[in-house]
Parts: sequence; C-alpha cells; structure tokens
Amino acid sequence: MGRYGRAVIFRRYSTDDRDAAMRALEIVDMEKCADREIGDFSGGEQQRILVARALVSEPRLLLLDEPTAGIDVSQQTEFYELLRRLNKDMAIVMVSHDISAVSTYVEKIACLNRSTARRS
Repeated sequence: MGRYGRAVIFRRYSTDDRDAAMRALEIVDMEKCADREIGDFSGGEQQRILVARALVSEPRLLLLDEPTAGIDVSQQTEFYELLRRLNKDMAIVMVSHDISAVSTYVEKIACLNRSTARRS
C-alpha cells in the first residue's frame, strides 16, 4: 500500500516518496496533520488518510468497502464530496449499504440482493 512497494528493503523512504505522500494528504485536505498518529483522528479523518495512502501509488481504480461505516453524517458528506472529486481522475468502485446517500453522488449503481428462502 502507498509507496511501500517502491521502497528498497531496510531503507528509508526517499524525498520523492515523502513529497508524494504530502501531495496525497493535500488532495484529501489532511496535510496539516501529517505529523500526527493515525489513532488520534476521528473515523472520517482516518478514512481520508487511508484514501491518501492509496492515492500515493497513483491508482487508476479505487476499491472501497463500506468506507463510511462508523463515520458521522457531516463527515460522510465530506467524504462523498472527496470521492466525487477523485472520480474525475480515476474509477471508483464502492460497496455500501447506504443506497440513499450513495445514489446522490454516483453515476451508476449495481444493486445486489441475496436472500435465502426456506422451502417447506
């Protein structure tokens, strides 16, 4: 994740790696918190930091599984707005149970309903 795949074993991250990390934090509006531990952040802030971590590798596709679980409503709105901005440069596939919120921000939705029916 992030730039780890590009790092040479037992070496520190390069200046380019650090610059890429700061650019990614700027994209998610978290650059001011670069020196803090991730455990110090709220759920919404942590999600934005995790998205920044993914952005450092310059993906063309972002896969998200329930990214707004545990995030309060105001942070969810900010997070969905972030995804809308990112979607201009990359494809985003997201799994969510919150159809009403998601439908406001996405172009296409695929709904799956899996149920087991009992037969007597």
